[in-house]
Formats: sequence, structure tokens, C-alpha cells
Amino acid sequence: MSVVYQRGEVARVSIDGLLDTAAALALGSVCREVMRDWPKRVELDMSAVTTYTADGTAAVSDCLSLCRRLDNGVCITVATDAGRRALLDSMALV
Repeated sequence: MSVVYQRGEVARVSIDGLLDTAAALALGSVCREVMRDWPKRVELDMSAVTTYTADGTAAVSDCLSLCRRLDNGVCITVATDAGRRALLDSMALV
């Protein structure tokens, strides 16, 4: 599991591997950092998520809720079935 944050006018947040409680805590921390930096948009890359838990989807949901306030909102990339399911589950919580 890893969560990576690249700063800039378009912030890039990548999640790979297991989207679990540890990833949820890291994602929550990164999303708070993003909001302090206030970029134009966040690109949330979930294309390498291999599996997820309820804590992980709740963290994605919280991140989406926070970051949609940005000028250009959130762009989300998924490429795996686990990533798609995690995104759909998280959007049901928003």
C-alpha cells in the first residue's frame, strides 16, 4: 500500500495496492495537505488498487467530499475491478 502526493496547480494523489485502514489514514492526511495547498484540481489515481476495505472506501469518500470544493474539482482514474468497486462504494457514501 502506498499513497503518494505530488504538489502543483493540479495535485496528483496516487493509491496503489491494498486500500485499507493504513491507506485510509495516509489518504486522510494527504487530503488535508491538499486542502491546505488549495490547488485548482486533484487527480486521484486509483488505477493500481488491488483490493479494499470499508475503511478505505470511507477515506476515498471523505477525500472526494473535501476536494470537490476546489475550483476544478476532482478527476479520478481507475483501471482495476477493485479500484472501480472501491470508487463506486465510496461514491455511495458521499
